[in-house]
Amino acid sequence: MNRAEVKRRQAESLAEILTWITLAVMGNLTGNNGITYVVVAYEMFLLVWMPVGGGLTDSLGRLLRNRNNKGQYKNAEKMRSFTLVFQAVAGGAGSILLLAAAQPAAELVFKVRYSTLILMVLAPAIFLRSVSSVLLGYFQGEGSELPTAMTGILRQLFIMGFGYLFAGGLQKYGGQVSELLKQHNFVAMYSGVGIAAAVTAAEVFILLFLFLLYKGNSRRIRRSKPESGMRTTDSSMDCLRCLWGSRWSEIVTGLFAFMPLPLGWLFYGKSVQEEDVAAMEYGIYMGKYLVVCGIWAALVTMTVLPVIGKGFAAMKKEEQRFARTAFQSGVHVCFVNGIFAAVFVAVMGEQFAGLLCRDSGDIALGMFRGGSAVILTAVLSGYFARILTALGRKYLVIGVYVLGNVLFMISAAVLLNLGRLGILALVYSSLISGGIVCVLMGMFLYRQLRMRIDWLRLLVMPLIAGFAAGLAGVFLEGVFAPHLGSLVTLLILLVISALVYWILLLLTRNFREQELEFIPGGKTLGMLGQMLRVY
Repeated sequence: MNRAEVKRRQAESLAEILTWITLAVMGNLTGNNGITYVVVAYEMFLLVWMPVGGGLTDSLGRLLRNRNNKGQYKNAEKMRSFTLVFQAVAGGAGSILLLAAAQPAAELVFKVRYSTLILMVLAPAIFLRSVSSVLLGYFQGEGSELPTAMTGILRQLFIMGFGYLFAGGLQKYGGQVSELLKQHNFVAMYSGVGIAAAVTAAEVFILLFLFLLYKGNSRRIRRSKPESGMRTTDSSMDCLRCLWGSRWSEIVTGLFAFMPLPLGWLFYGKSVQEEDVAAMEYGIYMGKYLVVCGIWAALVTMTVLPVIGKGFAAMKKEEQRFARTAFQSGVHVCFVNGIFAAVFVAVMGEQFAGLLCRDSGDIALGMFRGGSAVILTAVLSGYFARILTALGRKYLVIGVYVLGNVLFMISAAVLLNLGRLGILALVYSSLISGGIVCVLMGMFLYRQLRMRIDWLRLLVMPLIAGFAAGLAGVFLEGVFAPHLGSLVTLLILLVISALVYWILLLLTRNFREQELEFIPGGKTLGMLGQMLRVY
């Protein structure tokens, strides 16, 4: 990854944070039941979207960039035009499939009848997003990462804005329907329909934005390309073969990495007889617990992306020793930041529960305290998977994710039926399967790069520092919480805990001097270390 791509990936992580924030905000608007209806519908939407458009933008961008670098401008134009037509047809077919299968999928497979209408409203977004992904691939092929970075953020801002507008209006209509039919769940369902309409409307505006951007740049780009050296040899079948040959592994990997979410609902929904109870608790799981963990995981990922970029740059220059140091530094950053995030969420679980889930706070508190380690496993698994894929081990990554899904299903079935843990079974199943996936990928990566694991610096010392920061948080929580709100208490304790944590890491020289050259904020840490006379 070059510097522009690193910035774009960081913007995508920021868009992911906005997605989780949108989910939390919309959850407060619809209630826990409503967010379950929306999430289950969106999970079905993604199961169709991933085969249709998963990995399309990056794959098309690489193919177009490769042809442009070789001077094969007509081949690039052929690839772009073919992909646009193909994805328009595939996206249209996906939308029609989703419309036709909405009722049987929602009512017979996922057992959530209130998600049917939501899924129907989401269906056109398959077609719209397919076309916009092609346009984004075109921009990346021309060396511009900015449109992709802007689109992810704008999409979430549109969804949040339209979501408030549509969900609020349809919520009143749902209240009238509920009074007429004597069924309160129609309020949550129509609020979810408003959110789905916001997603589709956001895709319309994104497509219009990209089309205008494309029209404004296409003539300039064509004029800048020389006529010499232009030739065309690619047929439509060649374009299709190249496109799917570069995409299939990303599609399969993405599907297996995503599957624990719909599988979790399928297992949990069947184990609970009362539909409203299942929807309420799953709404807390998705709209509260995973929101907090997802935001922290995205923040940690943002910090490690520059290190990955330096490692890939060293690999291209065949500087193997430099690349190993960079990758080892990336693992260290994941451990250090991931452990702090997990400890802070566990210790401040009561404050997070009070802030996000005032009703049923005990359920949320159990999730935060028992499942915060999923932040660390998710970040490390994503990091290891990214490096292994770049090293050509995509079959290995897919195999590990398949094993993770099998372990998730086994552990969920055992904990739900024998352990009687309820919704906490999904939390612990994610920890078990995610932990094993993380360990296996880490073992394979370290063996591939022929590196040794320094457990003292990577795990033991950050855990000790995290324990000390956690104790400080527990003590100070009793001081601030009775007088301040949950949000203010969280912000104050975040600053204090972070200071305790990082000062302890500096005093114990947890980071080597050469690692400070790779990690974000390394120069600042080095200056602090010199002030403390550590380095």
